[in-house]
Amino acid sequence: MTGMTTRMPRWVPATAATALVACGAAAAVPAAADWYLNESYAEHLIRGNLHSNLGYHYTAAFCRPQGRSAPEPGDVYHRWTCMWVAGDSPSSPDCRGATVVVGSHSGRGRYYTIKLFSRGECQYGTP
Repeated sequence: MTGMTTRMPRWVPATAATALVACGAAAAVPAAADWYLNESYAEHLIRGNLHSNLGYHYTAAFCRPQGRSAPEPGDVYHRWTCMWVAGDSPSSPDCRGATVVVGSHSGRGRYYTIKLFSRGECQYGTP
């Protein structure tokens, strides 16, 4: 039986290509929907929450990946632990605390926060 060839049905490559495209599109959705956040964006979210949503005039935040002492250069993470301070005076913050920021797949700019603790007189609330 020399010279015999095996042919794949035409639908196999099309189905495989469709599956690859579908997998690639599904993998791209979390990144586009802010599932992973970088350090500066996590800090921006906390400061924005303190300033715009709660009304504090002076805010500062420092974030690190949850469970790590520092981020790897260029890496993005799903969960960030953020230490923050806020108040009405730049020289003496009224309120401080820690909040976990968690990226979300439900849409661009969406995220969750989990309050770990707050100290001081947080007259406008906490993130």
